[in-house]
Amino acid sequence: MSLSDVEKAVTDLVATGSSETESIQVVSLQPERLANVWANMARVAAALDNSAKSKTSAAAVIERLKERLQPIEAAEARLKVA
Repeated sequence: MSLSDVEKAVTDLVATGSSETESIQVVSLQPERLANVWANMARVAAALDNSAKSKTSAAAVIERLKERLQPIEAAEARLKVA
């Protein structure tokens, strides 16, 4: 779904006068690299709950995912050297 589709849906929702429209926040995600995925995960977590606990939880999840990728990154580095 494109950002313009989302913006139109939000505009349509606001036009209906729904009481839930005050809390709408569009978070556009267009990662091009893995680092962007990590940043987007943190952005989404903050959009859902901007508390310190939420930020800490998101950071912990991201760190665990990065740790899981370390063996793959190490193997890739060995292949580049060979």
